[in-house]
Amino acid sequence: MGDLISGFEQVVGSETSEKSTEVTRKSGKGQGSEEFQKAEFWVNVGVTSKNADGEEVFLSLPKGIALDGLKAKPVPNKASPFQAIRESEAALFDQLMKLAHSLKPGEVKNLKLSVQLRRTNEKEETGTLLLSKGFSLV
Repeated sequence: MGDLISGFEQVVGSETSEKSTEVTRKSGKGQGSEEFQKAEFWVNVGVTSKNADGEEVFLSLPKGIALDGLKAKPVPNKASPFQAIRESEAALFDQLMKLAHSLKPGEVKNLKLSVQLRRTNEKEETGTLLLSKGFSLV
């Protein structure tokens, strides 16, 4: 598996398209009611590689993340490690959405994000988290 990824530059790309036919599900007010809306802003996960002509191409996973349908997680009111985590996550989401709105239709920008592959565990372990307040998307 390591050989599959070695030689590739691992990046996360952000892609938008005026002609997107992808949809994101948006919860309605009533239980079970759903409304569908076109997603304008996407985060696609993949790697860059060179094709036979030596041009860089982005090879993405089959499904991207529609940013239009996401909302930041609520921030707890009382001071706790979870409050700092949620505040940092909200700041990341705000930066990502500001950057997404600054793109012209069809424009693509590669981002400096980390991708985490995770397998769930039946029994979650708790640990200490260290947060960095300063991060940059580009």
